[in-house]
Amino acid sequence: MSQPRSAEEIPASFVEHAYDRLNEGSMPSAVIGELIRMGLTEDAASEVVRQVRDAQAVTSRQGSPKDNMTGLLLMGLGGFVAVVGAILWIGNMTGFFPTFPFAGIVTILIGGAIYKAGSNRAE
Repeated sequence: MSQPRSAEEIPASFVEHAYDRLNEGSMPSAVIGELIRMGLTEDAASEVVRQVRDAQAVTSRQGSPKDNMTGLLLMGLGGFVAVVGAILWIGNMTGFFPTFPFAGIVTILIGGAIYKAGSNRAE
């Protein structure tokens, strides 16, 4: 049997094995050695491990749906607080709704901070 020459020719069982072993905490070099013993060339084994690690990095950056939803809720809350701050600021400036000095600006800044915290979490 000829050995696979490109990533497209590598059977899924090799990729699954590499994925499982890397998730268990095995060192990439050890996983490459196992794949070579299973019949892959060194280049093909290295490519499999690289692709699995790249896929894991992308998945870990995405975050869970719960984090995304919490981030979106925080962004909405931050936007609402900022709008309330703008209303307070306009009320102070026009004298229609006087409050303590800088109440609107402080509230807008707090809303912006909440919004930013939510946007960091929603990434």
